[in-house]
Amino acid sequence: MSQQGYGRMIAIAAMMKDVELSKLARLKQTQALLAMKQGEITQSASTALRQPVQDMTDLKMIESFRAWAGRKVEALEQEKRAMDAQVEQARQRSARRFGQHMALTRIDEQIRDQDKIEKLRKQEF
Repeated sequence: MSQQGYGRMIAIAAMMKDVELSKLARLKQTQALLAMKQGEITQSASTALRQPVQDMTDLKMIESFRAWAGRKVEALEQEKRAMDAQVEQARQRSARRFGQHMALTRIDEQIRDQDKIEKLRKQEF
């Protein structure tokens, strides 16, 4: 394959690597947001427990909020677990694309080195 052909393959491999890395970054950011939401809801539920109770209405509202918070936190936890598999797949794809790019870059460097050696040999004679 020509030097120009390897150059195109390297450029395509670099683009594919960047696409996979950006997908992975978006998934990890979504995971972090889910964890943050989960923490905020848990903190709100804890704060609700510390509120003074004036009457039964307050108590029922606090209990209702805690029940909702528990369901919401569990739903977010399930969503995070489902994303774990997606993140792992994205990590593997990113690693594979990164490896492909590195391998093509090394091949290109070796070809350039061989071309330099050949030019030097021709100059000696």
